Amino acid sequence: MSTVLRRVSGLTLVRVERSARGYMALGTRRGGRTFSSGGDPNCYFQIYLDGQRYWAPDASGGAPPPDIDEFKPVDFEGVEVYRGPAQTPNQFSGVGATCGTVLFWSRMSTSR
Repeated sequence: MSTVLRRVSGLTLVRVERSARGYMALGTRRGGRTFSSGGDPNCYFQIYLDGQRYWAPDASGGAPPPDIDEFKPVDFEGVEVYRGPAQTPNQFSGVGATCGTVLFWSRMSTSR
């Protein structure tokens, strides 16, 4: 998925070093969102899967952002990227939308 999303303007792939190999997460460089005790200079996009919140910076209980490459492009019908709270549709806005929102719609989804 990181290869697909790499071309989206306003979205940055951020390397997260939380495991031996590290991984890629969706974010931006403007303003940090803390997800660990050490803080983080990056601002991470909240993620929705089929209309349900999957992960959000302020609602994750301190959990790091997910590895974006765990999402396989072949499993999805669509991806929507909103670069901030002003662009994010109301039903997906809120505290976690500060940096942006990414909506993944799976091929099996009927909630779209």
